[in-house]
Amino acid sequence: MFLEKISRNICLYLPFLILLNGSSLFAQNQKTEILSEIAAQYRQMIPFQITFSVQPVKNETSNPVSGLFKMGKGNRFAVIFPDQEILYDGKWLWSHDRSTQQVVVEDIRPATSLQTIYDLLNGSFADFKISRITRDKKNSDLQNILLSNQSKNALFKTMTVQVNITTHTIHQVEYLDFQNNTWRIKFGMPQPLEAADSLQLKLSPQTEVIDLRQGAGKK
Repeated sequence: MFLEKISRNICLYLPFLILLNGSSLFAQNQKTEILSEIAAQYRQMIPFQITFSVQPVKNETSNPVSGLFKMGKGNRFAVIFPDQEILYDGKWLWSHDRSTQQVVVEDIRPATSLQTIYDLLNGSFADFKISRITRDKKNSDLQNILLSNQSKNALFKTMTVQVNITTHTIHQVEYLDFQNNTWRIKFGMPQPLEAADSLQLKLSPQTEVIDLRQGAGKK
């Protein structure tokens, strides 16, 4: 149940991977220059934090789930939900469920949403193809960029990234998963992260650690 909860939550927040660019893909088409500029701006701001909310498109009357994404130096990042915190320390993935006081520590495995997030935050866009770029009809500052995933292990079919070409920020993301559900994630403005925030989990002595790391070198 605990691991299923982690997987379900992470799949909702997959589009954080758009925050940084894959320069090899962008160079193929000048129309993608705005994505390069946005990615460069986010990289320059590291460490930073950004608020988000996620909601199914077909049920906009439901309460959105809100959270906080933190991007640190040295490939470190954290995703904070109301009852859960997930931290990648550059080597291991730590998933803390506050309600059960359990922490699962493991590798980031291939063909999972977490591996996808990790790869794309490090600038790997090899599996993505830009299908179409259009200007928003209601706001001329916004552009909609349609991405398709060419990987057989993709966790979604298509993704539309809406960017603000004036502020060079991501406004929102919509994506269609393989159960044909469409999700919308809205982003706040990125804010500087305090230097004292070292992206570490603060655990109580009663916290149970479930170690799923493979092989040697767990220290």
